[in-house]
Amino acid sequence: MTQDENIETVTNVEEIAAEETVASAVKEGAEAGSQAARNFIPAIGDVLSKTVYNGCYGVSYAVTFAAVGISKMLPLDNMAGKGFHDGAQDAVVRVDKMAAKKEESEVASAESLAM
Repeated sequence: MTQDENIETVTNVEEIAAEETVASAVKEGAEAGSQAARNFIPAIGDVLSKTVYNGCYGVSYAVTFAAVGISKMLPLDNMAGKGFHDGAQDAVVRVDKMAAKKEESEVASAESLAM
């Protein structure tokens, strides 16, 4: 082999090594990007879940606080106080009935699926 052929062979080997290094780096980068995406998607879900929870909590707290606050401030010895008191009691009864009806429906549905 001549000196020119040796130089060309060494150059070819260096080019192949460089190409392999670039290919390896691209593969590692793609794997790292894929892993980052897999970690990012659950994080978005967590943020969304916390946002929904905090929004619902805030609305529930505000409505309940206002209703309880009004009912505690009004004296019960007048028509307004009696109206708030009776309305609250009827609402509780109605919600209990709705919850019981939903529970019965879920039990019946589960029983029909089991058959």
